[in-house]
Amino acid sequence: MVKSIYRKNINNPKAQPKTLNILKQIHPLLAKPIDNSPIESNSWLSGFSDADANFSINIHKRSDKNSTRVQLYYRLEIKQNYHITESDGKKASFFPLMSQIGMYLGVTVHSRSRSVKDKIFHRFTVISKNKISNLQILDYFSKYPLLSSKYLDFKD
Repeated sequence: MVKSIYRKNINNPKAQPKTLNILKQIHPLLAKPIDNSPIESNSWLSGFSDADANFSINIHKRSDKNSTRVQLYYRLEIKQNYHITESDGKKASFFPLMSQIGMYLGVTVHSRSRSVKDKIFHRFTVISKNKISNLQILDYFSKYPLLSSKYLDFKD
């Protein structure tokens, strides 16, 4: 959208000089190549988690025993398809990305759909709830801290 506004105005002989001066100062951004580095080598997952993840604690009273079970969760959820289409006309899927995160944590990627007012929403979810995957989460976020208020949830 910004590109089309830029092109429409920069080449418009009726464009206001003030607008043209502003547009001439804009330098197009170059697309960077896809980063295929391992998840544990940078803080990318922290930023993604700040946006789309949560931490929770579930407490279950065991019916067969006189005890309580406490379970810690890290949950990352995102829509299934990216809003931009690929060269074949299909919407790009987030499944390869979520699969990488799932493999890093040693958990399964879940798919879910829900209907809200005649609209169906499709999502991928990764949930860390076992000891091994929670230790991965602990190590990762200790090395690459969250920057939002979710950091406090992580620390709790």
